[in-house]
Amino acid sequence: MAFRHGCITTSFRHPLLLLFFCFLSPASFSDAYIPSTLDGPFTPVTVQLDTTLRGKADDLPDTDPRVLRRNTGLEPKLLTPGFDALTDVLISWITGEFLIPTNVKSLDQTSIDSIVQYGTSSDSLTHTATGYSLGIVHHVRITGLKPSTVYYYRCADPSRNATSDIYHFKTTATMDMAQEPRHEQSSGRSDLHCETT
Repeated sequence: MAFRHGCITTSFRHPLLLLFFCFLSPASFSDAYIPSTLDGPFTPVTVQLDTTLRGKADDLPDTDPRVLRRNTGLEPKLLTPGFDALTDVLISWITGEFLIPTNVKSLDQTSIDSIVQYGTSSDSLTHTATGYSLGIVHHVRITGLKPSTVYYYRCADPSRNATSDIYHFKTTATMDMAQEPRHEQSSGRSDLHCETT
């Protein structure tokens, strides 16, 4: 493609190939054309669910080993880098059991605490961070950490006088490492974290 004398010219050496691509354009297949959001707005269309597509799927019973809960208390289930992976971390864990939706009573959220005690020594967890819970799922964000530093932590619920074992993680040393978290599996926990064990 070139720009000469105020107009664009092309030197296409294979006119048959150009003709072939013209026939493959979406405009030539109006019945098979898949519109994009730029073609909208569209009127929503509701269609009946085709029950023949379900197949032979069965729900697993809660006693199946594939869905049994592996942790027994406040063991953290997920540790992820926070908004700034050099200085932030988000710790999530699950307490209690899942509920089958029959006669479900909602939990009093004010009676559930989500607390992480942490520090740079396993003998001295001098800092406390609080978070929130969504029923039995707890989330606590710790901010203001130092890069390339090992931190020890445990999850706690003072209302139940319960704490987890002590775990540790290491904040990332550089922004390059912070942008590429590692995925690991260990001792039945699924962790996504940076330089964490």
